[in-house]
Amino acid sequence: MNQKCIAWAGNAYFAAHMRSAGHRVYVMPRDVSNFSWEDVVAKCGTPPDIFIYGDMSVPPFLKRIESFPCLTVFYAIDTHIHSWYPRYAQAFDLCCVAMRDHMAAFLGHRLRPGQVFWLPLFSKDHDRRIRQDATKSVDVIFVGKNDPHITPGRFRLLEYLKPRVPLVLRQGRYPELYGQARVVLNISEHGDLNFRVFEALGCGACLITPRVGHGLLELFRDGVDLYTYAMEDREDLVRLILDVLANDEKRRKVADNGLALVNERHRAGIRSAELMDVIESVDAGRLVADRLEKAEEIHQEYLRLLYLHFAETESSPVRAGMYLEFAGRGLAR
Repeated sequence: MNQKCIAWAGNAYFAAHMRSAGHRVYVMPRDVSNFSWEDVVAKCGTPPDIFIYGDMSVPPFLKRIESFPCLTVFYAIDTHIHSWYPRYAQAFDLCCVAMRDHMAAFLGHRLRPGQVFWLPLFSKDHDRRIRQDATKSVDVIFVGKNDPHITPGRFRLLEYLKPRVPLVLRQGRYPELYGQARVVLNISEHGDLNFRVFEALGCGACLITPRVGHGLLELFRDGVDLYTYAMEDREDLVRLILDVLANDEKRRKVADNGLALVNERHRAGIRSAELMDVIESVDAGRLVADRLEKAEEIHQEYLRLLYLHFAETESSPVRAGMYLEFAGRGLAR
C-alpha cells in the first residue's frame, strides 16, 4: 500500500506499527467530545486518507461521522457490552469486529459482507515472558477485578475455587504477575474472547480459559496451546487445574506452544498488517461515495434515535445538549 495519512481516534491500537510501515499517523486526543471532521483536519494538518476509530467503550463522540469525506473504519471490540454498536457501525465504511460470533448483528443493514471483517484481539508488544519456570512462586493466579456487584459470575466462581485449588488473586501489572505463576486462570464474565487470553499467552503463561466461541478454538488448540473448560462445570475445572499442575512437563510445553503461536500469528504488529490488508482489499472511493450519498438516510435510520437515547440518559447537561445537537441534523425541513 502506498503511504497514507491516517487519523486514529479512541484507542490507537496500531498507530506505532502503521508508522513503522511508512504511513503518516495522527492520534486524536482521547479526552474530547463533539469531535468533528474539522478537528480531524486541524490535528492532521491535511485531510486524512483514512479515519479509524478504535473502540474506547464510551458513548459516541464523533460529530457527523456519516459525512466524513474519507474512508472510515470502526474496530469494534466490546460488542458483548454495548448492544448499540451494530447500529452505530452503519455510519462507517468498514467495520472490523473482534468477537466473531457477533458479526452477524452488523450485517443485513447498510453494511454488506465485504464491509464487515473478523479482526481478533492480539497480544501487545510489551507482553513478554519475564521469568523461567524454576523461579515461579505461585501455582495458579487470576489477575483482575473480583467484585460481587460488577462481576458476580466471576466472584462466585473464584469463591468456589479458593478452598479447592492453590489460587492467588491479584490486581496490577499483569506481565510481572503472570511471570510468578505456573498457571494463569481466565474467566469470561460475558462469554467474550477477552484480551486476557492473548495477554497471558503472550507472556508465556500456561493458560486455562473458558470455552467461549468467537473462534477461540480456531485460533488456538485445546490441550496444545492452552487449556479450556466449560464455565458451567466447576468440578471439571477443579480437576483440570489439578491435573495441569501435576504434569510439569506438559504444562511447560503448552505454555511454550501458546507463546510461539502468539509470536507467529497474534501480535499487535500482525493485526496491524491484517487491518491494512482489509483496507487495501476494498474500493475505498466507491464506499465513501456511497456513504456520502446516503449520509442523511444513515443519520435518520441508524443514528438519530441512538443520539436521542444518549441525550435522555446522559447526566451531564453539556453532553446531553451535544447529543441533541447530533440528533437534530436534518429535522427542520
